[in-house]
Amino acid sequence: GVRFDEKDISKLNRISSLEYVLPWMSKTVTISGGGNSELSDYLASTENLFDGLKLEAEYGELFTKADVSKRAKVVVLGPEIAKKLFGSPANAFGKTIKIEKQNFKVIGVSKAKGGGGFGGPSFDSYLYIPYKTAFVFDPDKKFAALVAKVKDGQNTSAAKLAMEEELLRRYNEDDFSVIEQTELLSAITSIFSVINLVLVAIAAISLLV
Repeated sequence: GVRFDEKDISKLNRISSLEYVLPWMSKTVTISGGGNSELSDYLASTENLFDGLKLEAEYGELFTKADVSKRAKVVVLGPEIAKKLFGSPANAFGKTIKIEKQNFKVIGVSKAKGGGGFGGPSFDSYLYIPYKTAFVFDPDKKFAALVAKVKDGQNTSAAKLAMEEELLRRYNEDDFSVIEQTELLSAITSIFSVINLVLVAIAAISLLV
């Protein structure tokens, strides 16, 4: 199966019916902080991930577009993982943690949300980092999935078709699927179930979970 790259994002972002297209990168990493060490998963994306997931900051702030472009070593912790490391979410804010031995500053802790899916962790257990920063852990700079939000009032099916047409310029039909949230929900309780009116392009291989 294919994995998508930044070229795909910039091309899909030109589709006028889409509000934004973002990468979805996830990996299990060793993290330590507050004298504790844990295995946890990060979600790496653009600053639009928080809008897509409807995530807000309980303490501190969420990372920004500037953090993404300058590959800032900043992290937003879900409240569960913050509690495991530092005893409480409030204690985690402003601290430094190590992700795979690299120092990251905790600039925020997200509000409790629960949910998750794909057999993955709850959103409260993830670390959230800028995707360009995550290239340090994933040097091939590829994404298993892309998430697009359709602008209010735009036709989702037409947007889906536009995405498929654009991706077919680079990939074969069997390499990926563009799925509307409603279809995805009927198929699997999914990581994307929290995103409104969204299209997801998934590399074919990741559907065989």
